Amino acid sequence: MPDEPAPSDAALALARGMRAFDAALTDAQLVEIARGIDRSRAAGAALSPKKKRLANSVEPLTAVRIPGEPV
Repeated sequence: MPDEPAPSDAALALARGMRAFDAALTDAQLVEIARGIDRSRAAGAALSPKKKRLANSVEPLTAVRIPGEPV
């Protein structure tokens, strides 16, 4: 996306590591991968603004409901 800011140096470094898996990646593709890394980090920061980490024992609640069955 042309109006996006340049990716961070850390994201670019991670993206360059992807060439170990696909040596044919172009510089433009690496920049897009790096931007995706930055977007994911920003989304994570938005979900956890206090940087509180969950313990391994904390799991999301999984509830399955079958139509017609009593709750």
